[in-house]
Amino acid sequence: MKLGDRHREAIRLYIKGEKVTDLCKEIGIARRTFYDWMEDDTFKSELLKMKSEVENGLRIELTRNSQKYLTEIERIAFTSKDEKLRFQALQYLLNHTLGKPTNKSESRVEHIQTEKEINWDDVELKAVE
Repeated sequence: MKLGDRHREAIRLYIKGEKVTDLCKEIGIARRTFYDWMEDDTFKSELLKMKSEVENGLRIELTRNSQKYLTEIERIAFTSKDEKLRFQALQYLLNHTLGKPTNKSESRVEHIQTEKEINWDDVELKAVE
């Protein structure tokens, strides 16, 4: 199948999250036609390509703004009046910095000269006042 403008518009709307019924009405095709297109290798390939481009663009944007996000999480962690929210923000920062702890702590602190395993379940966090 050679893809035309309607095929690409259907893919764009589908990736955007439009309901199949709505996107079919918008581009003027039957739902069965759309599902037939979804079975076509060329259409599926273009769908995957366009989806990958959108995901890569989002990844780049999130990476570009990651310091802003971390700064905001830190602000919440240290200034929120809600103790549970402060704890969750601190927990999020720790999990994403040190790795999410497991019940069987597989992590070891490499720079410490002991073989003692860290059990994060036993670590008690105190709220910062």
